[in-house]
Amino acid sequence: MAENIASAVNWYGPYNTIAEARKAAQSDYKDGLYAIIGYNPDASARRKELLYVGVGAPLSSRLIDSHHKMGSMEIAQIWLGEISSPKKAGKRLKKIEPHLDIVEWMIAYFLCLPNNEKKRASPPDSSGVILNRWFKAEDYETSLPRPVARWADVIEYDAGYGTANLVWFGRRGRVKNIKDVTALRISKA
Repeated sequence: MAENIASAVNWYGPYNTIAEARKAAQSDYKDGLYAIIGYNPDASARRKELLYVGVGAPLSSRLIDSHHKMGSMEIAQIWLGEISSPKKAGKRLKKIEPHLDIVEWMIAYFLCLPNNEKKRASPPDSSGVILNRWFKAEDYETSLPRPVARWADVIEYDAGYGTANLVWFGRRGRVKNIKDVTALRISKA
């Protein structure tokens, strides 16, 4: 049986350069998530998109110019994420904290991020709910609207039934129901 997680992720940003994000990560974060918003060279329309999500332990170790994905993207913004709910109990069996890993996997898979090929090869192995919230980097308190329209406020996934719901709040709020999550899968690169 798959485990269940519930996560509130506080995203802080936007940071305009890798160096700016790395400096913030070094002073204010241990481990965490990072999200890249930019321009996809394969897209026909030139608009900002959520392109990649990753995890770092420590977070600053992944925010480098020689990162295997960052060099292939035109970066407009970087957001740093911190899970504000309790971490998964028990012995850590992976290098990356399991709670961070499943949150990264759920965001990459269900938002169909183009540069997260490995995390899009199969659905996550655990059920979960993620609540995304965005805050200003300068004070870490001022709420901000979601930085791109596709980034769902809530991602809810039931591994047992293979279904998911993506929820967007606000004036143009909506719910997207995914009845077969395997339909989102891409082949491994």
